[in-house]
Amino acid sequence: MLDLRWLAVAAVLGQLAAVSGWVDARAIWLVCAMACVLLLLAGALRSTRVGTASRALAGLALLGMGWSLWSALSLSVVGDRLAQRWSATADVAVVAGHIIDLPSRDEHRARFRFQVSDSDEVLWLSWYRSAPSLHSGDCWRLHVRLRDLRGLANEGGFDYERWLLRQGFAARGTVRGGERCDANRADVDRWRDRVGHQLNEGLGASAGAAVVRALVVGDRRGFDQDAWATLRRTGVGHLVAISGLHIGLLAGLAGWLGARLWRLSARLCLLWPAPMVGAVIGVAAAAAYATAAGWSVSTQRAWIMVAVLAVSLWGPGRPGLGIGLSAAALLVLGLDPLATLDPGFWLSFGAVGWIAWMAPLLPRAAPLPALILLQIGLSLGLAPLTLFWFGESSLVGVLLNLLLVPAFAVIVPLVLGLAVGALWLPAVFGPLLSVVAGGLSWGMDGLDAMSSQAWASASLTPGWAAAALALLGTAVILAPLPWSLRGLGALLWLPLLCPTERMPAAGAWIDVLDVGQGLSVVVRTPRHSLVYDAGPAYASGFDTGAAVVVPMLRANGLRELDRLVVSHGDNDHAGGAAAVMAAYPGAERWGYGGQPCQAGAHWTWDDVRFEWLHPGTKGDAQGAGNNTSCVLRIESPGGASALLTGDIEATVERDLYTRMPADLDSDMLLVAHHGSASSSTPGFIDAVAPDFAVVAAGWRNRWGFPRPQVRARYVDRGMPLFVTGDTGQLRIVLPLNGPAGLQWQYRQAYSRPWRARSGEAAAR
Repeated sequence: MLDLRWLAVAAVLGQLAAVSGWVDARAIWLVCAMACVLLLLAGALRSTRVGTASRALAGLALLGMGWSLWSALSLSVVGDRLAQRWSATADVAVVAGHIIDLPSRDEHRARFRFQVSDSDEVLWLSWYRSAPSLHSGDCWRLHVRLRDLRGLANEGGFDYERWLLRQGFAARGTVRGGERCDANRADVDRWRDRVGHQLNEGLGASAGAAVVRALVVGDRRGFDQDAWATLRRTGVGHLVAISGLHIGLLAGLAGWLGARLWRLSARLCLLWPAPMVGAVIGVAAAAAYATAAGWSVSTQRAWIMVAVLAVSLWGPGRPGLGIGLSAAALLVLGLDPLATLDPGFWLSFGAVGWIAWMAPLLPRAAPLPALILLQIGLSLGLAPLTLFWFGESSLVGVLLNLLLVPAFAVIVPLVLGLAVGALWLPAVFGPLLSVVAGGLSWGMDGLDAMSSQAWASASLTPGWAAAALALLGTAVILAPLPWSLRGLGALLWLPLLCPTERMPAAGAWIDVLDVGQGLSVVVRTPRHSLVYDAGPAYASGFDTGAAVVVPMLRANGLRELDRLVVSHGDNDHAGGAAAVMAAYPGAERWGYGGQPCQAGAHWTWDDVRFEWLHPGTKGDAQGAGNNTSCVLRIESPGGASALLTGDIEATVERDLYTRMPADLDSDMLLVAHHGSASSSTPGFIDAVAPDFAVVAAGWRNRWGFPRPQVRARYVDRGMPLFVTGDTGQLRIVLPLNGPAGLQWQYRQAYSRPWRARSGEAAAR
């Protein structure tokens, strides 16, 4: 019989193959054929070790293939539904349904999940400016402008499309207006919403009150982006998000109390053993808490883990933690074929897996040293996963978790008990809960002060291979091996801790990033790097400098940045500059807010020439308007060239091709002003005469960039036109010999089953 642990490994690998796009029909048939051969071999060699091994391998192959097929089928079904049911148009659709989960709101907008009545599909909606008071369960008839399930596509960036898929959204959109209807629903989410508002009225809007609401009903609307950044940098975010820790803690406490009470009666113990009673009570308490928290995917997964582990540890036969963890993984994957797309899947199973791995090393007679070793091991084991998924890992998290995890073992049941009391007898329990909330606010202030220190966290964006090697290294370090062998595990961390800078061997690489409606370009030579513009920053808090540019640089191993050029002061070019400078404080700033990029000035990096062609005066070089944009020409030793134009308009284009027509000739042109009709004049295009052109513009942006007449000018001249909103990040190479060429488009080079493909590789 196959070990359940190997079956779980096979299922995880099979699902990874499917969701990563590694499995196609030919590969599935190949695995099937290999499994059949192994089964035939096993039948011919029944009583031999070869036959036993063949049966085991065949079973693993078939299981992995089955999970691959199931996962791929799930992706296909979801993808077809998302692609065909809803489409983004300029028209406003009218949809009727109910708000589900907990709607969030800030000073700029309200955001909520909306379940459509006639299909039960869920929309992800934003309501700006005049949004009324919204509550879970409310019935609305909304006028919505729908948008595609598409996010930004860049190296190292957050995969928004994967997140949208995991949330089960059929479309996203913006509410233009609506009317209430009378069919409000009374469900758990409506109860959670009401409890959250009651707690908010009693406790106020403090940071401690936000922690209380998060622990009681999973209401995390009280945390803004700064608060989440603090929790992430200090490594304690898992303490305020109801997860396996909280559900397991409550299950353990309820199970222990239940077993203790059961043991008071000898007759009851004869009917049913107290440990089994405790397990049943613990699992039931965990289910109740998961329901109160909204029964989200993460809490469902946590409850399944608690239930299966309870059976494995206290049920008949007691198969042990490793077998129980494997059974939980198989059950989760069976119920949720796309679970491996969630960071939470890896972190929750990883945490329990490391506990099982370290158990033989922990001193049983010394609880405090065991707790310290356990926390150090968990931090070391989970760091590669947090770096891979989030690009950041806390350096102070070991100490803080060592102190706060035991503290939360007391805080969680205390807060839950006082919250229940405050809801029934606010005059008695409300003041006590306020005292606890005040203490939590004080703790959040301390975390905020600590997170502001540069040494609080490390920022890296490793690839999957480096993260996997670090995990293997951790397994060796934490294994019951001689210390001389454990030291070898540290070597496996080197690819993660000392990433190799990805730079061209010669010439230059130019990456035009997908920052939505804005511009950011990364230029690299063998030993130098430059960022030209940093994309927009929005009032909502989303900053493409922090969310796109910096992760892309870190994903390519860049530890230093030589220059940041801000072509001019418009937000869609300059908004993310502060975040880039914060991440790379040693970079020289040029253009808007820095040294002037005055026409005629030039420099050379690794035989690659950089020259400013505009502005012509120092005063203009520090301006904010479109026509003050820094125009930069880049040329390799072999003559391959690119022209970066910012937002210059027709008057500047005319001046450039009148004064210096010979200096404009370039293989690649970054189209001015995102393809606006105010730029790309015929004379300028003819003077540059590019082999191809790139437009930095958002997908289906509201201005219609690139404008049809602008697109036609390039198409009529036989020049391919690439748009970042369609292709994602673009990499252009300036080689030593030959013209500049497009190396890859992100959506093609890094395609995934859930990721939208390019509509067209290029307009011709």
